[in-house]
Amino acid sequence: MYSVYELVHQWQDLADERAKEFGLTGQQVAVLWNLSREQPSMGELADRLGCDASNITGLIDRLERRELVCRVADPSDARVKRVHLTPTGQQLTKRMRSKFFNGSPSVAGLSAADQRALLKLLRRATDLGTTDGASGRRGKL
Repeated sequence: MYSVYELVHQWQDLADERAKEFGLTGQQVAVLWNLSREQPSMGELADRLGCDASNITGLIDRLERRELVCRVADPSDARVKRVHLTPTGQQLTKRMRSKFFNGSPSVAGLSAADQRALLKLLRRATDLGTTDGASGRRGKL
């Protein structure tokens, strides 16, 4: 289990470094990556990232000023705001994904087959963790 912790710690350090290269914070990157899969409400996003709703409001405000995200009224309840990536946000997120873990010694040393296997196992473990009654929080990155 310690190996998982150590890998996550290495990736978090690298993620923070890469976020700076894109002029973002680690939390802003976590928001953008969450939005690349779906359009959660502000409350759902706060829950996923394990932070207070007021913190999410500030994050979204800053990302909106950069025209990376926008808030849209939920079609079934106009009081609920869903957060969407803008086309600019989609492009930036795609660029980030292609470069984010380049140079990671923990991944670069693995063969392509091992990298695919690791990704497959991580996805399966993540899916199991969110379907067995876990809170659904995904953490920073």
